[in-house]
Amino acid sequence: CRKIEEAERKLKEIPNSEGKFKVLPLDLQSLDSVRAFAGSVRETAPDIHVLLNNAGIMMSPHFETKDGFESQFQTNYLSHFLLSSLLLDRIRSRIVNVSSVAHVMAHRSTNWRIYK
Repeated sequence: CRKIEEAERKLKEIPNSEGKFKVLPLDLQSLDSVRAFAGSVRETAPDIHVLLNNAGIMMSPHFETKDGFESQFQTNYLSHFLLSSLLLDRIRSRIVNVSSVAHVMAHRSTNWRIYK
């Protein structure tokens, strides 16, 4: 998560959660952060039963991350792919990727073939 203090406060609100969960920092706009997060998970979790990729941004001002990618592309796709790849050998059940309905805002008349 990006806001450690907020996540730790929310974790305390979950009944009987003490010692069962751990809050770890993760910034999807930094591939180094994704790698560090995956390393921390690998150190503490021999098995992962579900990986839920559920973070994204949309309609943010255009900027490139320090890794050189457009911020939405890295946050919404590349970082999830990297994280899943780094943890794949530990995942015992499934990977769930959550997305939004933002695609409905695209103009239906757009001729996507001209962009290929």
